[in-house]
Amino acid sequence: MQLDKTTVELKLISDNIYKLTCSGKELKFWSPKMYIPFGIETEYGKKILKLGFIDKENNKEQLYFESIIKKVEKIIKEKLELDEIEFKSVIKIREKFGNLIETRIKMGRNCTLTTVEYQDKDANYLKTLYEMGSGIYVKVLIEINGIWNYKSPDKIEANKVGLIVYVNKIYVYAR
Repeated sequence: MQLDKTTVELKLISDNIYKLTCSGKELKFWSPKMYIPFGIETEYGKKILKLGFIDKENNKEQLYFESIIKKVEKIIKEKLELDEIEFKSVIKIREKFGNLIETRIKMGRNCTLTTVEYQDKDANYLKTLYEMGSGIYVKVLIEINGIWNYKSPDKIEANKVGLIVYVNKIYVYAR
């Protein structure tokens, strides 16, 4: 997939939400093995899953994964002519621990669309996404679905734009 300013397209679908596609297709890809430090959290009424990097400096797959996300963010900043202060990255920098990527659990009308599969199917028979817990290792199917844009000429100090990153599928490694 060629990922650049000419292939990434944004289409306004509501007042503050743009649909993001790459060459007319949804932008989906698998993560490498990541760490889930906190489990599923709720922020601003959304179900959030934070993916932690494991020894990123020595892990080429994780470095590549992070570079794809950074590249998409850079393209969005260029297309919308945003500066660093206006853009809220999904990559959360942490000094003591590894960085995190903030993703959303994909929801439909009051139902969860994100699916989960366990490596150890016998020990996790009929376990749901919400029983997944924390302190586990996963691989996830990421979908960079769009961007939210709450820029306003009236509120310059609160102007923010960011990616909408969903988790479509979670593969949980055995402990």
